[in-house]
Amino acid sequence: MSVAEVKKTACVTGGSGYIASALIKLLLEKGYAVKTTVRDPDNVEKNSHLKDLETLGPLEIVHAQLDEEGSFDNAVSGCDYVFLVAAPTNLGSADPEVNRHFYHVSFSFARLLGVSRDTI
Repeated sequence: MSVAEVKKTACVTGGSGYIASALIKLLLEKGYAVKTTVRDPDNVEKNSHLKDLETLGPLEIVHAQLDEEGSFDNAVSGCDYVFLVAAPTNLGSADPEVNRHFYHVSFSFARLLGVSRDTI
C-alpha cells in the first residue's frame, strides 16, 4: 500500500451527539477512518445514525464511559487525531470531583502520547 493509500485515523468522542455526528460524517467523506465513542453501542435509538454513516467509510463504534479511567484507551489507540467532543464540565463548581470524568479522558490521551500520569 502506498503512502497516498494509507488512511489516517481520527477518534471522535461522543459519537451519538449532534456535533460529533457532523464531524464524523465530514471526516469519513474526506477519506479518514474514524473511531467514535458512545456510552452504549447497543442503543439502536441513539446510534442508528452511526450505522448509516458506516456506508461512507471505515467507522468503528467503541464503548467508553466518561467516568471510567482507562475507558477511552482503546478508542484513542492507533489514532492520528483525536477530537474531544464529549466533555461536559461544570465550570462553576469548586469541587474538583465534579469534573473528574474530564481527567479520565485526558489521561487516556496522555497515555496515547506517552506522557506519564505524574507529569499531568
